[in-house]
Amino acid sequence: MTKEQSILLDILLIDFTKPEYRGNSGMVNLENVVKGNEKLIKLSELELNKLLYIIRKEQIKIGIQLLSGTSIFVVFETHINDFINIGGFKKLRIKKRNESYFKWTSFIIIVLSFIILLYSTFFQKNSNIENIKLDIKPTEKVDITKIPDSLELITDKNLIGDFNGDNKTDFASIVKNKKNKKIGVLIIHNSSKQEKFVFGAGKIVDQMSDLDWIKIFKILPKGEIVSPTLINKETGDIIGQDENQNFKLIGNGIYMSVEESHGGGIVFWNGKEYKWYRIE
Repeated sequence: MTKEQSILLDILLIDFTKPEYRGNSGMVNLENVVKGNEKLIKLSELELNKLLYIIRKEQIKIGIQLLSGTSIFVVFETHINDFINIGGFKKLRIKKRNESYFKWTSFIIIVLSFIILLYSTFFQKNSNIENIKLDIKPTEKVDITKIPDSLELITDKNLIGDFNGDNKTDFASIVKNKKNKKIGVLIIHNSSKQEKFVFGAGKIVDQMSDLDWIKIFKILPKGEIVSPTLINKETGDIIGQDENQNFKLIGNGIYMSVEESHGGGIVFWNGKEYKWYRIE
């Protein structure tokens, strides 16, 4: 990322948040943004695509969803404003440059050591070189512009994580059903089929079809042990955690509750499907 690119990237992000470019659907047309800025309109298609590539790459690295789409974009305005307020791509470029300077000497030493080791190994062992196969999985992207027509994303309530344990970055968001106004959770897998899973928003989960109580919405780490809360059906009293149903998370779990110390639920992948544990 060059200095000029970092400046243009911040300009592009800021313009994406301007109300005049937002359509009735809440999405933003890239062409309108470019035409509305004298610096962006001078860019070639190749230069513009490079800027968009940098945004897609860096938002995965920093774990903050800024934009999603190709020509029509979903804009995460709150995330963009927070990112710009802490320095945006200008500060990110300076940080990367400083880290590069700091690591440069160590890098040279490592490279030289590797060359010496490789040279020595080559002359000591003239054979025993087998075919090396690299297991490289294709990187697919979650296209959240193709969410079900009946749902509307709550853009400041979304998560990025490996929810099904396949080491790919999936997407989750709180959503609203446009017809019945009920709130729920949408998960989209990062795969060729872009599998979608909806909890609430009109669909029953744990005897609820509306999850409008969600205030806390966060990721649980892989490997964490989760279990549902046992409730006395007659008195409604909490008995404790049902350790017979302890489960070690394969992927990231999703925790949601009214407040940090109050009850809610956990959604997680069990290897075949998503499960819901009620937590009190």
